[in-house]
Amino acid sequence: TLGDILFDDLSLFDSYNRTIGKIGIPWYNVIGNHDINYAAETDELSDETYERVYGPAYFSFNYGAVHFVVVDDIHWMKDGEKKLYRSGLSEKQLTFIENDLKYVPQDHLVVAMMHIPLVKSTPWLEPRRERLLRLLESREHCISLAGHTHHHEHVMMTQTDGWKGPKAHHHIINVTVCGAWWSGKPDEHGIPHTTCADGTPNGYTVMHFDGVQYLLDYRAARRGADEQIRITAPEVVALSNAEAQEFRANVFNAFPDAVVEWRLNDGEWTAMLKTVNETDPLFQALFDEEQPMLPDHLPWRKLAKPMVCPHLWKARLTAIPQKGTHLIQVRATNSNGQILKGERIIRIE
Repeated sequence: TLGDILFDDLSLFDSYNRTIGKIGIPWYNVIGNHDINYAAETDELSDETYERVYGPAYFSFNYGAVHFVVVDDIHWMKDGEKKLYRSGLSEKQLTFIENDLKYVPQDHLVVAMMHIPLVKSTPWLEPRRERLLRLLESREHCISLAGHTHHHEHVMMTQTDGWKGPKAHHHIINVTVCGAWWSGKPDEHGIPHTTCADGTPNGYTVMHFDGVQYLLDYRAARRGADEQIRITAPEVVALSNAEAQEFRANVFNAFPDAVVEWRLNDGEWTAMLKTVNETDPLFQALFDEEQPMLPDHLPWRKLAKPMVCPHLWKARLTAIPQKGTHLIQVRATNSNGQILKGERIIRIE
């Protein structure tokens, strides 16, 4: 769990542990900003409850040739009379990481796990982020994972992000089980759809390791493993307008440089265009549907504001053969060879 195990009520740790224990496998936790004691006066005391239950908030362990480093990047502080958190590491923790990595062979994969991402999120206290990056740069094989933002994204960190290593650093901002904080209209089981603000269904990921090689699979909650792409297109299009009809493909687990293609039925594969500054059309529609009911007449937790989707592609229907029912197919290929697929039926009248 990449942090925010609870939602501020620390008395639920024991109940949570009994529930997770039913899964029957070892379970490691990362501390998040909703897992600390907001009444604490100092950062050193803010994780006392967490440590009573789980032990140290930062530690490391090995699994085969993979070395996992669990990072506590929640820094509790005071700004005048105001208490708040920022992203940062104590000097003591940075020293621990430095000493820890000295004993890890260079031919092992290092996986750093934290709650707040290294980029695109809560401000970091410098130069602590810089020192952490320098430590990770010393590793030939290294990736990192984070949560916090309630969306799913692969970030390839380069010099513009403060990374000075010889190759880009793969930083994964992981999807959340709670999606957008259990928001949105409930289904027939009373469970909110809780789609993330980038349009990704709430869910989790499964990581596979083979030496220093790794593969991350995305899994949408309560859906099949093949739920990887959402194609947004009209159900019915007039033949006279078909070739002007655009559609979108949200490839939830796509790398930034993924090659995304589409075809109609068994036609030729054609490249899709990555969007710029667009929100996911389905999530935007769900958000817009709620607005007339705010603030007093919404019978569920309101959705988060739509964010620019980092993994959205578009294309335009071309060469429509005839009226009838057709199949839009989309495939995405990540730079590691991972292939993701999606389909949608469209009818031409």
